[in-house]
Amino acid sequence: MRLIHCLPKTVLNRIALFTGDRYVIDILKEYIDYDLLLRGINPERTLLYGPVQSGKTEAIVKVIQNQQFMGINKVLIIQNSLLVLKQYQQRLNSYRVPYHVVGPKSKLLTSLSRNDVLILMNNHQRYIHYLNITCKPTDYIVLMDECDMYKSGSHPVAKNALYQFYVTATPFHKTYREKGFFDRVSKVTPTDNYIGLKDVVLSYKDLPVAVSEFMSVAKGMMLINSITRVNRMVSLAHELSVMYPETPILVLNEKKWVYHLGVRTLLKETHISSLIDQYIEHSHIIFIANRLSLRGLSYTSSDYSRHLTHQYSNFNKITVTNCIQKMRMLGKHKNTSEPCTLYLGEEVQGICEKMAKVLSIIEKGVDKFSIGSNNFNISPVLSNMV
Repeated sequence: MRLIHCLPKTVLNRIALFTGDRYVIDILKEYIDYDLLLRGINPERTLLYGPVQSGKTEAIVKVIQNQQFMGINKVLIIQNSLLVLKQYQQRLNSYRVPYHVVGPKSKLLTSLSRNDVLILMNNHQRYIHYLNITCKPTDYIVLMDECDMYKSGSHPVAKNALYQFYVTATPFHKTYREKGFFDRVSKVTPTDNYIGLKDVVLSYKDLPVAVSEFMSVAKGMMLINSITRVNRMVSLAHELSVMYPETPILVLNEKKWVYHLGVRTLLKETHISSLIDQYIEHSHIIFIANRLSLRGLSYTSSDYSRHLTHQYSNFNKITVTNCIQKMRMLGKHKNTSEPCTLYLGEEVQGICEKMAKVLSIIEKGVDKFSIGSNNFNISPVLSNMV
């Protein structure tokens, strides 16, 4: 490298461009027309993969803080959920990462620091706001959380990014199967206190029995996310509150209610961790949710001392992808000795036994990517179900 400066910049530009390798361009950035050359090659696509709630958000923060990307704006695209937005804001604040949330006021931004992060929710209106930002970044990297939810497997903002990071626990979108789509795969390795699929006890019992068993344990939190209709969720909450008046029953929908001691109260707090903190001294807490029990939402207290120990779900009519994403009890647990039980109902036992087998295949085989050809090495049964 000591002799590099002896070569003319035009020659070094040609060498760097000929390699087509962003890593080479990064190494030579002091000696070449760096920004110009980066725009001359295709963006590098990285799949950032990890099991559900295994630490992908922390991995995203590490990418943002990576010295390689210092002085470059980051655009973080998250799912269309205000709860998920609040979780990201909390996490970025804890790491002291400067950010702006793209919304109606974003277009009024008159300046943007080179290290600022723009958080963009994945919906059309927010994208329009992004397009109208006066000081929109020109050189940036894009991180797309839950990327397999996007219609094309990517986002329009990614098109002009210098680097593209695709983040998901379920990378089964048909786009990702194209030959050579990803340049590299970065895997998040769960910590020793991670509760994965292999640690969950499956139980085929109907809801009343499942709740009764949950209430018989000394302490725990239960999520019921098998009900899709709001009126049925509310009805169940009322029934359970009559049976167990001292147990907080929280219904999470557009509005958030708690049934406790014979009183129904509208909750103002929107962050799930804060909701748990309010009732952390109770031995049992029950959540009834549907859409607000899917991707990206963590059912843990702010100090991680309380987490889901029981879950009642219905995997009868959903894909393997949604099946995995509904497993909110997975994740880092402070107390790994507490057993985690997943109830699936008696009437779907045969289907769920097959589903459990497929889930086992995913956990063991999803990270066996073949870079360049993208042969996902997943069982044919899975390919038909996703």
